[in-house]
Amino acid sequence: MTQNNKVRQITEDEKPLFIDPSQVGCGFLLFPNKLANLIQERHVHQTIQTNQSEFWSAVRLQNPYIPVHLMTTMDNEINPGDAIIALNELGKYPSYSIVLAPMQISADGGRTLTMIYSGFNWKTVEQEVIISAPQKISPENK
Repeated sequence: MTQNNKVRQITEDEKPLFIDPSQVGCGFLLFPNKLANLIQERHVHQTIQTNQSEFWSAVRLQNPYIPVHLMTTMDNEINPGDAIIALNELGKYPSYSIVLAPMQISADGGRTLTMIYSGFNWKTVEQEVIISAPQKISPENK
């Protein structure tokens, strides 16, 4: 996936996007390196479950051992392109699209908020980056 991939947003007003859960390659969290001591792999499942509960439950039913990745960036400000770069560096997902959900967390009891991305990728023909509102990704109807 390159920096030139299509980026689109799915808002709360739009119909859900249907994705086949069996095509998901991994789940991930992307966050600034300053949070590396606080975030653990279990947080990947928690955040995706919070944002896309029906879909992520279906993914975990299909593959209870779905790989998850913690990916950091040296910058304090992150953007969707950082997720593309980090996944490319893993070298495991060359033909995958990405769904991202922006979230804010605090490492200091709520005094300051830091943007992170919770997300997953899935195998597609046309690669794209989707920034999704909560509960806007659904398991594909078969």
